[in-house]
Amino acid sequence: MRPALQGSEVVLTQRNLYMLPTGAGWVFSGLLLVMLMTAMNYSNGLAYVLTFLLASTAVVSMLFTHKNLHRLIIKAGPSMPVFAGSSARFAICFENKQNQRLGIMVEPFIKITPVFNKTVLARTDIPGHGQVCVDINIVAKQRGYLPVPTVLLSTRFPLGLLYTWSRRIKLESHCLVYPKPANQKIDLGLEQLSGSEHSGHHQQGDDFAGLRKYNISDPPKHVHWKAVARGRGMQTKIFSGRHSDIIWLDWGKFGGHEPEARISLLTRAVLDADKAGLEYGLRIPGTIIHPTRSNLHRHECLKALALLEI
Repeated sequence: MRPALQGSEVVLTQRNLYMLPTGAGWVFSGLLLVMLMTAMNYSNGLAYVLTFLLASTAVVSMLFTHKNLHRLIIKAGPSMPVFAGSSARFAICFENKQNQRLGIMVEPFIKITPVFNKTVLARTDIPGHGQVCVDINIVAKQRGYLPVPTVLLSTRFPLGLLYTWSRRIKLESHCLVYPKPANQKIDLGLEQLSGSEHSGHHQQGDDFAGLRKYNISDPPKHVHWKAVARGRGMQTKIFSGRHSDIIWLDWGKFGGHEPEARISLLTRAVLDADKAGLEYGLRIPGTIIHPTRSNLHRHECLKALALLEI
């Protein structure tokens, strides 16, 4: 088996395409043979003309069917993170640099001849000198990175007499799959923290308590820009006050559960804390994410849980 076409961008060439007649194509060929035998038997000039006219149409359709995929550019589009158990959506984009309109299908890769494959993941028409993206939905069964599935492109355009398909294509793209959150409600265990443990958001009336090392999830307005201007590096201001409710989501808190169950419970805790508008931090083996609150912080916590090796 020839290796798959890999990369963030793939261009189909003549050496990467194959062609076979479809079922309708075999029937059409048999019909032409019968018409030719009839024309020869009766020496009918009009029957000869019709037979060779239809045959030439089929031959010309070979060229157009082949051109539907020839020099087509395939790229991987962006994919948004999803939770395990839901459908991951992969975007595959096509660029057509020819004048003619292209009608193509995206099919899953199978080991038998693709002409027998009846599964189609997506269909699309690509206008001349145009670009089109299609979405492929795959069920994300487990957390981590889910690679884009191996696919092939095919077409029966324009007459449906011939089936052209490409070599299997493996684009360099993946979707981040967050852990599946637990169904049970989590006791967040609110605690008042101050001093060096306090981080991030503060409300009006909070007092400046010092500086700490900058985290990428910290709001820009809390960065000590004067220290940056003096060449001291990125530092974050710490505030303390009676409004600063902060929680730590700790791996050790769920010690009575299996590792995957712990991850599921921590995922639920992250979602609940974010929904409640609380500042929260995450402590898991090998990773500590300091408390703050933002969409980026939520993503970082869920990503850390998704990629945790246990």
